[in-house]
Amino acid sequence: MMSDSRRAALNLAARNGWFLFPLAVDAKTPRHGFKWKDGCTGDVEQWRAWFSDPAVNIGLACEPSRLVVIDVDPRHGGFQSIRLLIDAGYMIPATLAQTTRSDGVHYLLRAPAWKLSNTAGRLPGVHGIDLPGIDLRAAGGYIVYASSTMGGSSWEIQNPDVAVADCPGWLRSPDPSRRPSQPPAISSDMAKLRGSYLAAAVRDEAR
Repeated sequence: MMSDSRRAALNLAARNGWFLFPLAVDAKTPRHGFKWKDGCTGDVEQWRAWFSDPAVNIGLACEPSRLVVIDVDPRHGGFQSIRLLIDAGYMIPATLAQTTRSDGVHYLLRAPAWKLSNTAGRLPGVHGIDLPGIDLRAAGGYIVYASSTMGGSSWEIQNPDVAVADCPGWLRSPDPSRRPSQPPAISSDMAKLRGSYLAAAVRDEAR
């Protein structure tokens, strides 16, 4: 029988038109032999066939779902890197997010008109700042989706009533023919947001 949390996660995915696929049991990798880039789908009936078994984990394909995801992993200093990012004026808009099995966070953002690719330890458009514990999942990437479990811990939607925000303009691969842009200026409203994000980072570090 499908759990309430899994049903809610699938309903959210259906409303947003996302593409899902099956992962292996208690794992973050695609089910054995499954070609996820070709096999991911937005077909709800197929989801029911795959995910009625609660042991089967769920993958969310970023590119066909028109998403980019900022992945914050506290095991590698992700929350400290968020502090550095915000202090430099790079704000993450209020957006739909999910917690991960490692007490990290996935910030889901609407994919921009420009193409973004997967990165590790850095974000496109952010210059001169190393960001250990922060990855980007975009074209050619996927994330483990809510109601999946591994080692007794789960991924869960944090704020289901919050819409997916547009990708911020600073998150952009630089044109190699141009000099790196300066970090965006911090308005008074952004300063307030920075305070709330820093407070959240401190809170999450303490968990």
